[in-house]
Amino acid sequence: MRVIPTKIIFLWFGLAFLVKFLTAIYVRYLIGCTPVGYHLDELVIAGGDYFSYNNAMENYLQTGNYYFDNGVEKVYAGRLPHYSLIYLLLRQVFNIAYTNFIIMVLQIAAECLAFLLLAKLARQITGRISSFYLVYFLYLISFLTSYYNNQVLPDSLSVSVLIFFLYFFHQYLFAPVFRNLLLTGFFLGLLVMLKPYFSLLYLGVGICFLCQTKQVLRKRGLRLLLQKTAIVSLPLFFFVTPWVIRNYQVYRQFIPFQINTVAGYHYTPADMACRRFLQAIGEDFIEWEKTSAGNYFNKNCLAPCTYTLPTYAYTRSYDSTRVEQVRSQYLQLQHHYTADQDQAVAKAFNKLTKSFRSEKPVYFYVISPLMLSKKFLFTTAGYFPKSNCPGLHVRLTYLVQAVLYWSTLLLGTVGLLILARRNWRYLLFIAILIFLILFFPVFFRGVELRYFMHSYPVLLLGFVFFIEQIRSKFQLYTH
Repeated sequence: MRVIPTKIIFLWFGLAFLVKFLTAIYVRYLIGCTPVGYHLDELVIAGGDYFSYNNAMENYLQTGNYYFDNGVEKVYAGRLPHYSLIYLLLRQVFNIAYTNFIIMVLQIAAECLAFLLLAKLARQITGRISSFYLVYFLYLISFLTSYYNNQVLPDSLSVSVLIFFLYFFHQYLFAPVFRNLLLTGFFLGLLVMLKPYFSLLYLGVGICFLCQTKQVLRKRGLRLLLQKTAIVSLPLFFFVTPWVIRNYQVYRQFIPFQINTVAGYHYTPADMACRRFLQAIGEDFIEWEKTSAGNYFNKNCLAPCTYTLPTYAYTRSYDSTRVEQVRSQYLQLQHHYTADQDQAVAKAFNKLTKSFRSEKPVYFYVISPLMLSKKFLFTTAGYFPKSNCPGLHVRLTYLVQAVLYWSTLLLGTVGLLILARRNWRYLLFIAILIFLILFFPVFFRGVELRYFMHSYPVLLLGFVFFIEQIRSKFQLYTH
């Protein structure tokens, strides 16, 4: 396979960085519908979870303690601090505004490098240089992951780190040397520090090790399997051990990632009970999504604030009138909190949930996860939000992203299935797609759209592989 000169790679990286920096400026316009001013830090979007990441690190700088305030108490084991280590280093020199801007620039640079490696990986899989150019071009016009570069949160960087992991794991499977295995472990460990739920990928890596190791039940095969497992797990051990020790000193508990499933955010019993009810009936509980049921049950719902629950959501024990009564009590609680009212509303929501689960188990265990999966996957432009800004260019941008999302979702999935069928070494690609669908809409029952964007790199690989297969068959047919 012909090697691409390093000078050309630098030129492609420079072009990608220029395009993606301009994309960041345009994305900032799409969010605010106003041109960006002369201050570069205006490009940065802190994001709703910023306080639990970089604000926690700012507290460390100011007080010597890593924590964030959730409105009720200080949380010392909320978000993992590894993403904010870049913030910590830069804050030694720069103020907060320019630190956040530099982090945004670094996220863009990491994304450009990651997608160059993804393009190289596509070429290795297909054996065609055209695959490299196709991935590169589609990346340049894609906003699906680049939309999140402006946000000083782990979402963008974690996609890049996932690509680094996939690239080096692919190198290891076809060239099993120590360097590739160690880099695989490094980037997988870093990915888990950014997004802890990806710790389940270690299971997929372990299965690949089993497939790769001959005579695994014999002494030599078992020793080799244990060695590979230890090497790939070693970076995670070094990443997480200081955090575990520190958390034990603070809480006297074993906390490997975060203190609870909501990272220490303050949710009342009524908040969690409302979530469970909406999850039970297959509705989206994310309150900041303006078209969701969660928003309808939230005090910040904008007028006219209407939402119709599906007819199957009701049982013999309650009807729409009863649900509206509980909602009204919940809204009153959000405006005027009392502990007794909190417990009463939580009890009312739990009663609705229990009734639905007992009277309609098929809907609870089967239909509801399917409905959530539909909301998770079948959106117009996937994890690229629609902008309300005026102008034909805005509508064209959204249309292009919608076409790109659906093309990669449908044809990319087919391509990944064909690829996995041909060689077990590519099973992990399709496994990531399946994992995200099973974990969020089925197990977690949460369908915030950005949760699915980590599927985009593997879907793009599958899409390009599918295109190359069609192209090969067409060439055979024409000749």
